[in-house]
Amino acid sequence: MTAAPTPGPWTLDSGSDDRGNGFLYVRGAPERHPTLGKLVCKVNIHVDYPANGANGRLIAAAPELLEALRRVELVADHEGPADAEYLAAWAFARAALANAEGGGL
Repeated sequence: MTAAPTPGPWTLDSGSDDRGNGFLYVRGAPERHPTLGKLVCKVNIHVDYPANGANGRLIAAAPELLEALRRVELVADHEGPADAEYLAAWAFARAALANAEGGGL
């Protein structure tokens, strides 16, 4: 049996430990998980691993990316001129990708 993921949206915040190591915290929706939201993952931000910041943003955007792909899938076989549903699905997909790439978080 496959477990369901923590419901989105997920948030991204930062912090550090007593030794000055930086972290990104990906958390589930606070309204569903009181007191800062349920911790989904903790990403170490280290000078030697600059991609970890981008990885944290991508992880935080995962629920939106999944929903965007679901919406696009529903209209993928669309024929004819673009209608409002088609355009809304693409707008949602673009916004989710922007979040994953750091443009919206």
